[in-house]
Amino acid sequence: MVKKEWSDRFKHIYSYSNKKGTFWGYRYPYYNSLGKRVEASKASFSSEKNAYAELLEVMNQIENGNIQLFDSKNMTVEAWSTEWFNFYKDTWSPSTLQNTKQAIKKAIVPKLGTQKYAKLDKVTYKKLFIDPLLEIYKPATVRLYHRRFMTMTNAAVEHEKLDRNRLTGIKLPSEEKVIKAFTKEELKLFNAQLANENITNKTLFSLILNTGMRIGEALGLTWSDVDFENRKIDINKSRNANGLGKTKTYTSKRIISVHKNVISLLKQLKVATRFTHSIDYLFNNEYDNPYSPVNARYAFDKIITTINDSSEKAVIRNITIHGLRHTHATFLLAEGADPKYVSERLGHKKITTTLDTYTHLLKNKETETGDMFGEILDKL
Repeated sequence: MVKKEWSDRFKHIYSYSNKKGTFWGYRYPYYNSLGKRVEASKASFSSEKNAYAELLEVMNQIENGNIQLFDSKNMTVEAWSTEWFNFYKDTWSPSTLQNTKQAIKKAIVPKLGTQKYAKLDKVTYKKLFIDPLLEIYKPATVRLYHRRFMTMTNAAVEHEKLDRNRLTGIKLPSEEKVIKAFTKEELKLFNAQLANENITNKTLFSLILNTGMRIGEALGLTWSDVDFENRKIDINKSRNANGLGKTKTYTSKRIISVHKNVISLLKQLKVATRFTHSIDYLFNNEYDNPYSPVNARYAFDKIITTINDSSEKAVIRNITIHGLRHTHATFLLAEGADPKYVSERLGHKKITTTLDTYTHLLKNKETETGDMFGEILDKL
């Protein structure tokens, strides 16, 4: 055991010697944020003056009330991820909860778990987290993990575990977003086949196509959300494989108008529905259980397959169920609908989301508008 020689000049400072020479350190007792007596200590300083200078900084932080921040200086990323998850898990939607679990298990803890949070900088973060993940996952997945880590880091700042977020400004490689939507010909084929489907599938996909709602929002609808008289639907919750939860964002809660043809389908569905559940969902499977996303995907894929099997070559793309939402927005904007109202109908948090997503359509409309004004001038 190394023998310590306490300094005659400075309280809490000591020196010690080993084969490499003489070094200095400090040991400073204090009461942490929980009222427990602990000790701040550090060694390996090259001079007594350097050891004392850092001790003064430590004492200043503690005396100024930054005890919690100081206590967290040795906190690891894994330690905070556990505390953060347990603190917020009951406030998240099922999808956010699942995404967070996945991010922590597959990326955050394996790549950064042992790192001291307070010392994590941009260079280390990119080297240990971003770059290795990009070798395994698509940029979109890495962006998802990065966003969860940023949320976790900002929460650490809010809880006074960190003084600030040192990782802001990290740039990730962009990935061109491909919007899949039916063409007019594909939509005709899809609607023709939809007419042959059972009332559940016919209503579900017609509803999404005619309103642009997300699949989870449609599956979460109950009959009390439908106003038949005024042709309105109140979207106020969402349901996925993890169960019933909140809508994607606060602005996703909305009341939208519905075409009379969809209202007619909903009336037919209600007559055919057996109310055997405590929550009367609109959509149930053949076993009278609430329709799941898996049920919906299987039904949608079957429709696409049926259409293509009826022809010698594929005549319709599988744009996925979410593509029906894009189809709704695409046709509205192509016909000149106001982007503001389309954005509200889709439940986007900001109109910029709508503009960025469907910018290719708006560029086409800009060209058409320019041509239109030119034609007006020609007629003068």
